[in-house]
Amino acid sequence: MFVERFMAWAVAQPSSVRAEGIADLTAAYRTDQVADQDIEATEQVFTLFLDDPDIVVRRALSAGLATSDRAPRALIWSLMNDIFTVAEPIFARSTRLTSAELTNAATSGSSAIATLIAGRSLLDGQVVRAIAKDGCADAVEALLHNRTIILGSGLLDEVAQRFADDGAIRNALLDQPQISAISRHRLAAAAAADMAKLTIGNATRIAAVASDALDKATVEIATQCDVADLSIYAAHLSEQNVITPSLLVRSICVGNAALFETMFATATLTNLSRVQSIMDDSRRSAFRALCKKANLPVASLPLFEAALSNWTLCDDPMDMVEALLAAVEGEELVDGALVGLLGRIASELHRNQSRRPDQLLLAAA
Repeated sequence: MFVERFMAWAVAQPSSVRAEGIADLTAAYRTDQVADQDIEATEQVFTLFLDDPDIVVRRALSAGLATSDRAPRALIWSLMNDIFTVAEPIFARSTRLTSAELTNAATSGSSAIATLIAGRSLLDGQVVRAIAKDGCADAVEALLHNRTIILGSGLLDEVAQRFADDGAIRNALLDQPQISAISRHRLAAAAAADMAKLTIGNATRIAAVASDALDKATVEIATQCDVADLSIYAAHLSEQNVITPSLLVRSICVGNAALFETMFATATLTNLSRVQSIMDDSRRSAFRALCKKANLPVASLPLFEAALSNWTLCDDPMDMVEALLAAVEGEELVDGALVGLLGRIASELHRNQSRRPDQLLLAAA
C-alpha cells in the first residue's frame, strides 16, 4: 500500500515537489526513521524513481542515498551509471562502492569522475595507488590536495615523473612533506625548462637565468638532504648531466662543502673519503688529476684550484667568493662565465645578509 500511495502522490506533483519528497524519504531511510516493516517498500519506491524523467528528481535520489550504508547495491549501480549530474554524489561519497569499482572508475572513466573519486575522504590504498600511477592530471591534482590521505615518497616520485611538466601538479607536489630530493630536483628542472622557453626578452639571457635558477634550487634542495641521502642525490644529478662547473662553483661559494665533495666524488667515480682528504689537505696534484677525470674545462681550473687553496681558510661564503675573485684577477685563461657567476653569487649573498630579521626595520615599520 505504501508504494502505491507514494507513487500515486508523485504522479500528480511537479518535478520540484517530487525531488523534495524523495529527498525527505531518503533522509528518513538513511537515519533509520523508516519502520523495519516498511524498508522493503521504501527501497521499491527508490527503484521506481530510478526511471523518473526529470534529472532533478534522480539527482535528489542519488544525493540522498550516497551516504547510506545500507542502500541496495543494485540502486547504487544504477545511479552511478546514470548521467554525470546524477552519478556525481555516488562517486563522491557512496560507501557502497568497492575499492575495485572505485579503481576502475578512476582509471577508465571520465576525468570528472576520476577527480571526484580522488577527492573522497580516507581513500583506500589500492585506489590511491591506481590514481597516482594511472590517473589523469585532474585526478592526480585532486589527490595531492586531499588532506585525508598521505602519499608516500614512492608514489610522489611516480607522480613527479609523470607530471613534472604540469605547473599545477608541480606546485601541489612541492607542498608534500614526504617528497624526495630527487623529485624536488626533477620538478625544479621542469620549471627551469619552462622558464627557458619564454618568448619575451632576450632568449640567451632567459636561458642563462633559467640555468642559474636551477643551480640555486639544486643546491638548496641538497641542504635538506641527510648525509646518507646526499650520495643518492648526487648520483641523480650525475645521471641528469647537471653536475656542471657552474653548479660546482655555486656549491663551493654558498658553503655547501658536503655537496661539492659528494658531486665531485660522483663525477670522478672516486671514493668520497679520498676526495675529502684531498680537499682538506690541499693536495694540488691529486686535485688536478680529479679535475681532469671530471672533464672540467681548462679555463675553469684556475678558479677550482683557488677554491682548493682556500678550502680550509674561508668559513664565511662571502670570504670564499672574494678569495676566488681575487685569485683569478688578471688570469688570462679563465672562464668568464664562471667569473660572472661569482659576481652574481656575491650579490645574492649580500642581499641575503641584508634581509636578516634584525635588519628588516623598514619592512616592519
